[in-house]
Amino acid sequence: MRSIVAAWCCAALITAAGGCRDAATSVVVAQPLEATFASIDGATLQLSELRGQLLVVNFWATWCAPCRNEMPGLQRLAGAVAGERLTVMAVSIDADVNLVREFVLRYGLTIADFLDAQPHGAARAWNIDMLPQTLVIGRDGRLLERIVGARDWDDVPLRTHLVALANR
Repeated sequence: MRSIVAAWCCAALITAAGGCRDAATSVVVAQPLEATFASIDGATLQLSELRGQLLVVNFWATWCAPCRNEMPGLQRLAGAVAGERLTVMAVSIDADVNLVREFVLRYGLTIADFLDAQPHGAARAWNIDMLPQTLVIGRDGRLLERIVGARDWDDVPLRTHLVALANR
């Protein structure tokens, strides 16, 4: 019994410390995903406006340490794939837009200036139950992959995989 409890505690600590780093799930959703995101400047963006692009949509929060740690890598990914049919964006679930604005400005981020327009609307609808979590959405608007936990977005095989998805 003690070994079961110890194993469960270790699993909980690993998950709390950095998420499930190796959990990537390939899925195909029949219906295109829809959502409205608000920028920190107050403008809105309909996800459907980005059809034709492969989307890498990262859900994060300023209070989430693994989220904050992977943000520079996501920014570099966006720069590395510029010119491809691929858009990287990070959507905060923070309730306070000022916290997000401060974080974005402090780190010079261009990908992380979106908020879930309705409090946790898309996050709830898309079952975002752990942060960080990244959805890879096909050019037709359908969910292709769900990546749970932080990633090394500088990883060349991961970038190659995303570019291949964008070009198929």
